[in-house]
Amino acid sequence: MPAEKRTPEGMYNALVEALPNGQRRTVAHLETLATRVDELTREMVKFSRNQIQLRSDVAELRAEVDVKLVTIDRRFEAILARLDELDAVVDKNADDIRKMRIEIVGQYNDILNALQSGHQAKLDIDEINARLDELERRAGLR
Repeated sequence: MPAEKRTPEGMYNALVEALPNGQRRTVAHLETLATRVDELTREMVKFSRNQIQLRSDVAELRAEVDVKLVTIDRRFEAILARLDELDAVVDKNADDIRKMRIEIVGQYNDILNALQSGHQAKLDIDEINARLDELERRAGLR
């Protein structure tokens, strides 16, 4: 180091010369910081806009889902009403089938009774014919 810088006056001169350099570096750092703050602000604005858009999209989606749920709910109600109608028809048909079964069993019994009566009548006729033949044979008509 030169001797001039070791003296108070030299040190003062060195500080005076270094001060603008330090101020320039400080200004450069502040400019960089300001630029970064501006970039951060822009990014935050973008983020905020994206968040607002996202909330809007979510609200639209919820509205669409609500409409779909209402539609599905109505369809399910219509299906359940139709199933109730079908259940009533099935119950009515089951009752009708029971009644027809009872009627068929009664008709079957009537047919069996008629067949039995017919068979008994044939047996009676055969017996009467046998007696008549016996009487005719005794009477000599044959």
